[in-house]
Amino acid sequence: MSRRITAGTAAFLAVVGGLAVAPADAATPCGDVALVFAIDASASIDDREYALQTGGIASALADPRVADAVARAGDVRLAAVVWGDEAFPLTVIDWQAVPTPADLDRFAVTLLAADRRADGSTRIGYGLAAAIDLFAEPAGCAARQVIDVSGDGRETRVVRGARFGLAGQRARAETLGITINGLAVASREPDLPAYYGQYVAAGAGAFVIEVPDWQGFQEAMTLKLLREIGVVVADALAVPEGAEPVVR
Repeated sequence: MSRRITAGTAAFLAVVGGLAVAPADAATPCGDVALVFAIDASASIDDREYALQTGGIASALADPRVADAVARAGDVRLAAVVWGDEAFPLTVIDWQAVPTPADLDRFAVTLLAADRRADGSTRIGYGLAAAIDLFAEPAGCAARQVIDVSGDGRETRVVRGARFGLAGQRARAETLGITINGLAVASREPDLPAYYGQYVAAGAGAFVIEVPDWQGFQEAMTLKLLREIGVVVADALAVPEGAEPVVR
């Protein structure tokens, strides 16, 4: 089920979440992989592009190779954060275990049905703050914790030391052992993949995938999920047409 967090509540959660990653309680043991989709819904993303983004994630989750990767990986849990800047409320989809294709479909349906309320500046740090907070929840405890950032622009309104600053949230993720990977859509900013590699990606095995436009988003997201969830079969990691991996 989706929920919405106001900027004030997100600020409180960011402070709490920055203290430590809470251990799972007895009713919710740690999983194998916990992954948060951090989805750009700032003003540079129009409704068509937003639909291609969320629809691309949903289609990737429906790919049989992804379902097979989830089955091999063990206990996989997914969540999502739709972000813009602090002036607009976040949309957060809580953790869902996805052991079967039907569960993956259920998560996809929830994502597609969630309201887009974010807008404004591209505040990647704000989205990361909310994504990192989710790992403080018991269901976010996992051997591998990953944030999957997708978007078409670099951080705007950069303020050093700001609570939701990109550099600070990136460092926070590294301290907590969370990996941040990126899917950079370079239609507006050709050098965005390099920016994502230098300023967004972080943690063990972090990587960035470039796609030249939104039409290639679904294929690139499928590749990204296969790599993040842990498929080791070489054929499964073949680069899709129009998507070029950029490894940080």
